[in-house]
Amino acid sequence: MGRLDYILKTFTHYFRQNLLVALGVIVSTTVLTGSLIIGDSVRYSLEQSTFSRLGNTTHLVSVTDRYFRQEMANEMEAANPALKVTPVLQLEGMAVAGGGEFRANKVQINGIRNDFSKMAGTAFFDSLQNNEIAVSKNLAERLQIKEGENLLVRIKKASLIPMNAPFVSAEETSVSLQATVKKVITAEEMGRFNLKNSQTAPFNIFLSIARLNQLMEFTGKANRLLISTELKNEEIVEVVKSCLTPADAGLQIENIEKSGETQISTERVFLDEKIAEVLLKLPGARPILTYFVNEIEKKGEGRGKGEERVNEAAVGSRQSSNNQSPSVSINFSSSIPYSFVSTLSNPPLATNEIVLNKWAAEDLQVKPGDSLRLKYFEIGPLRQLLVRETSFVLKEVIAMDNPLSDPTLVPHLPGLSDAGHCREWEAGVPINLDAIRDKDEKYWNDYKGTPKAFISKQKADEIWGNRFGSNTAVRFAKGAFDNNLFLKTFKSEINPGDLGMMVSPVREQGLYAARNGTDFSGLFIGLSFFLLVAGIILTSLLFRLNLENRAQQIKLFSALGFGEKRVRGFYLTEGFVVALTGGLMGLVVSVIYTSLVFRILNTLWFEIVRTDVLLIKIYPVTLILGLFISLLVSML
Repeated sequence: MGRLDYILKTFTHYFRQNLLVALGVIVSTTVLTGSLIIGDSVRYSLEQSTFSRLGNTTHLVSVTDRYFRQEMANEMEAANPALKVTPVLQLEGMAVAGGGEFRANKVQINGIRNDFSKMAGTAFFDSLQNNEIAVSKNLAERLQIKEGENLLVRIKKASLIPMNAPFVSAEETSVSLQATVKKVITAEEMGRFNLKNSQTAPFNIFLSIARLNQLMEFTGKANRLLISTELKNEEIVEVVKSCLTPADAGLQIENIEKSGETQISTERVFLDEKIAEVLLKLPGARPILTYFVNEIEKKGEGRGKGEERVNEAAVGSRQSSNNQSPSVSINFSSSIPYSFVSTLSNPPLATNEIVLNKWAAEDLQVKPGDSLRLKYFEIGPLRQLLVRETSFVLKEVIAMDNPLSDPTLVPHLPGLSDAGHCREWEAGVPINLDAIRDKDEKYWNDYKGTPKAFISKQKADEIWGNRFGSNTAVRFAKGAFDNNLFLKTFKSEINPGDLGMMVSPVREQGLYAARNGTDFSGLFIGLSFFLLVAGIILTSLLFRLNLENRAQQIKLFSALGFGEKRVRGFYLTEGFVVALTGGLMGLVVSVIYTSLVFRILNTLWFEIVRTDVLLIKIYPVTLILGLFISLLVSML
C-alpha cells in the first residue's frame, strides 16, 4: 500500500472525526476570510463610488448663495484646451407621485446642459427638453414610478439676492413643475451623481438647465462648473480668474438719462466690499447707499399724551407684511411713513444734516433749520429686527425736477420695486399698511421710489452699513466713466475667492477620503475577533481529540517499526488534506456570507458594493490569503 493510498483510506475510515475537524476549519476560514473580503471590498467600493458619483469630473468650481454665467464654461475651454467644462444649476427640491401617496424630500435638482455627457459618459442627457426629466434609480424606487409617468416636482425658489439681506423676504417659496420621467438612470449612468464626499446616494433629478433657469426667472445662470482635466488646482484657479467678468459678480452697468451719469449697481442689492473698493479706485467714482426707512418725522410735534416713543425694539423677522410695526407713529401731519433715503456727496453734508425734496418738506411743513428724525430697521443677529432712530437738522429743500430726485437711485428690491401700489409691498419686514395715506399712494404712482431725503455717505455707512455691504451703487459723472479701464481694473483686482468661488479637486479629495478612512478589514476582523478565536480553539481541540482517539494506531505504527518522523508525516499530510478541504468549503461559505452582508449594505448605500466586480478584482487575492492563514493556523 502506497503512502497516498494509506492516507485516503485512513481519511475515509475516520470520516466522522475528520468531518468535525473540517467543520472547525470551515468556521475559522469563514470568519477570517469573510472579514478580509468585506473590508477589502468596502474600501475598493468606496474608491469606485467616487468615480461613480463624479463620472469624469476631476475638479469643481462652486459658489454659495450666488450665481455666475453659464458661458464661463465655454470661455474656460477656449482659454485652455486641456479643460473640459460644463455648467450645472444645482438646487434643492422635493418630488411627489401617486397623487401625494409617495413623497421624497431633499431631492437634488440638477439643471444640465447638453454637453453634460462629457462628465457622465453617456449621450442620454443631451436629449432632455422642456419638462422631461431623468430620475435616479433610488428615487424611482422610493416614488414607485416608471419611465413615461408624470411626477410633480417642487423646487426651492432661488434668488439672485441673498435671502438674509435687508428688505428681502425670508419666506421660503417654491416653484412647481409637472414633469415626465423620460428615463430612470442607474449608478453607471450617473444616477449617484453627488459632489459631496458622502456615501449615501442622494435622490437625483436631471432636467434642462434652460428650463430650470426659466422656472427660477433667471437667464443663463449656473452655480456649479464641472471640470475634467489633468491640470493642477492652481492652474484651474488662474483660468477661472482670466474668464471672470463683471456679470459674474452680478454687476450691472446703465446710463442714467436724467443726469447723463453712468451707474454700476448689483443684482444682489448691496455691492460686496471688495468690489466697491475696486470701483471707488476709478476716477470720478461716487458711492451711493439707498435705504428703506420706516418714518421721516418732524421732531417735537405730533405726539399726543400717552404716546410711546420706541428707540429700540426687537421685532420678529418673519411676520406678515400686514402685521403692525411698532416703528410707525400714525400722525399724518408730522411724519411720512415708509420712504427711501439716499446719500448726497455734492454739496457735502455734515453728519447731522439732511436734505428733503419739496414734496416731503411741504408734507411735513418744515424749513431749513428744523429738526427731523429718521426711524429705520437694523438687521440684528438671526435676522432679528431692531428699530433705531437718528436725529438730523434740515439743511436744504430741493425741487422735484432736481437731478437728485431720481428713482434709479433705489436698488431693485423684489416685492417693493415691482409693486403697483404701496399696499402691495412685500418688503420682508413688518409694514403697517394703515399708516400709508392716499398722498403716499399718489407719490408712488408719480415718482415710484424716488428718495424723499438725503444724508451724508459717512453717516449712512455708520447707521446702515451691514455685512452685505455699505453701497448700493457707484456712479460716475457724465463722460467720466472709462469702460476699458473698468474691465482692466476688474480683471487685475478681483479674484474668484472675492466672489465666493471655490475651486476644489473633488476626485482627489474623494479618493483620499476612501483610502485614508477606516481600515475596514481590521474593523471587521476586530468585530469578529472572539468568534475567530473560538473557531481556532475549536479547530485545535478537534484536531487534538482526533489524535487522542487514534492513540492505539500511533502505538501500532511504532510497534511495526515506523519512525517518529514518518508517523508525524502521515498525520500532518492527513491533517493538511482535512484542513484544505475545510478551508475550501469555508471559502464557499464566506462568499455566500459576504454576499448577504453586501446586500444589507446596498440597501443603505445604494449599490456601493459591486459583487460582480469584486469577484474579479478583490476575491481571488483575498481568498488565497484567507485560505493560507487558515491552513497555517490549522496546522499549527
